[in-house]
Amino acid sequence: MKKRSKIIINAIKILKYLIDNNAMVGKSIKVKDIYDSVNLPREEFDSADTYLLQQKYVEGTLGGMDGSRWLTGAGVEFEENISEEESVISKNAGNKTMPDEQKVFVAHGRDNRLRTDFFSFLRALDLQPIEWSEAIRLTEKTSPYIGEVLDSAFENAQAVIVLLSPDDEVRLSPELWEPDEEVAEKEYQCQARPNVLFEAGLAFGRKPDRTLLIEVGKVKGFSDVAGRHVIRLSNDLDKRTDVAERLRTAGCKISTEGEKWQQVGDFSVSRGKLTLVSKENSEEWSVKRVDLNYPRDSGLQAELESKGYKVRWCSDDKLARRLDINGWSLVTQSTQSGRKTVLKLKDGPYDQTLIMKKES
Repeated sequence: MKKRSKIIINAIKILKYLIDNNAMVGKSIKVKDIYDSVNLPREEFDSADTYLLQQKYVEGTLGGMDGSRWLTGAGVEFEENISEEESVISKNAGNKTMPDEQKVFVAHGRDNRLRTDFFSFLRALDLQPIEWSEAIRLTEKTSPYIGEVLDSAFENAQAVIVLLSPDDEVRLSPELWEPDEEVAEKEYQCQARPNVLFEAGLAFGRKPDRTLLIEVGKVKGFSDVAGRHVIRLSNDLDKRTDVAERLRTAGCKISTEGEKWQQVGDFSVSRGKLTLVSKENSEEWSVKRVDLNYPRDSGLQAELESKGYKVRWCSDDKLARRLDINGWSLVTQSTQSGRKTVLKLKDGPYDQTLIMKKES
């Protein structure tokens, strides 16, 4: 149903009053009596009354509050259509699927052993976990969008749980390292699968109060939720209790009777610890080495000494770079005649330029 303006909503109130009092031709009602009964501010009442007259839903006599109003056939039909529409909406609202307080939808990665243990833990809390494939079936579509799957999950399950496990090994590309880059960014860390992170963001954006992000093992965090909404699960009783209570807060009907939920499932994951990059490998990526004998061995230095030198300036930053950029290698050598030879090393190992400068 389209959102109605305030004028139409107020007009419907007036129409309902006129219908309830059988205000047809020959049995009109005074405007003042209508105004006193529908309980609207004077300005809003006048706007709605004018609208009804313009649309010929009512007819009446002049005289302001002393005038009278009665219904037309168009007015009766308009009110009946509105009432039927509201009845359908009310019925649909009553038939709307309410989420099952014992069902939870779980998005997880590739660790099948961890998934099995976590599902056992949920069942021990008297919950019924729903997997991705089942959520897809609930949409009744063959190829639903991820958002539609999550909407279906929220309609049928009380909470969505995103299980963050250390499945992928990642690090910042060495080509993007800053001079003062943090050590953690240079070392391999483990994080959840990209699709799991994406589903976490979508679920959290839709229903943050019914979305639980549960981390198992050492997982590289993502900045949008780091430290604020992630629950860390381990075999410790206090961690299991924390997860159970957060599920209860999300509206899940859990049971903590007995001790099974305290024991079932193994949540010790050894993956995820930082993997140190060897010194040799690190130098390979971060240090460029220049052969100091190259100018002499290649014959370029002798050619410069015999033919003189040229300086070539290049304004195209795609072909050359400034000599003072951090990370560039410059090798300065003196010739036998006392002049200096400067080797400028650009991006590729074969993209080299020799420049000879006179001593000042």
